[in-house]
Amino acid sequence: MIEAALALGLVALIAATGLSAFSRASTTGAKAEARLEALTLAENALERASAPDFLDRALNEGSASLEGPGWRVSGAPYVDAATEDGEAWGSRLALIHLVAEAGADADGAPLVRLETLRSLPR
Repeated sequence: MIEAALALGLVALIAATGLSAFSRASTTGAKAEARLEALTLAENALERASAPDFLDRALNEGSASLEGPGWRVSGAPYVDAATEDGEAWGSRLALIHLVAEAGADADGAPLVRLETLRSLPR
């Protein structure tokens, strides 16, 4: 009887350990899936924002943004010491700084944030 109780306890311990590992793997997989979905949304948002009309609006108005379900992208002229007022390579190109955010974690912060520069002929 004691041997059966010990064997049953050992089986229960092994089952609990396996269930715990499975639960962690499932949670990790769900988080990875959410990040991948957010990354896809952010990349698509950057593609939308790369359209010449959006870049023109960002340059002419000083900023522009687009939003959709689960994503947001904003653009503004890029200015630093090397580009002097957003101009690159003389005055032939303007640089637009794009920022795309997608998804949300438990605190409401974006899961993915992508930043890039796009050039626009002047």
